[in-house]
Amino acid sequence: MGGSGTLGRALQRAYPNIPVNIVSVGTANFNGGDNKVYEAPEALDEEAEIKPPYNSSSHYDAKTWRFVLEHAKPGSYIWNVA
Repeated sequence: MGGSGTLGRALQRAYPNIPVNIVSVGTANFNGGDNKVYEAPEALDEEAEIKPPYNSSSHYDAKTWRFVLEHAKPGSYIWNVA
């Protein structure tokens, strides 16, 4: 998830050889650096249309799940902030 982009930049620094993908919830226009940034279609005050099979904030982290289903490769990890 990316609200400000801080977590994405931190993960990129911690794991420089691994691609980091961020789902933006539209709270800020941030430069993801070398990260791939996806835009969640739901507004911040809306719940995720597609919810993950684990506990997650429906207004924030859960919005990642649609992109996991579409883009994640085997062995990928999700950072669930909430």
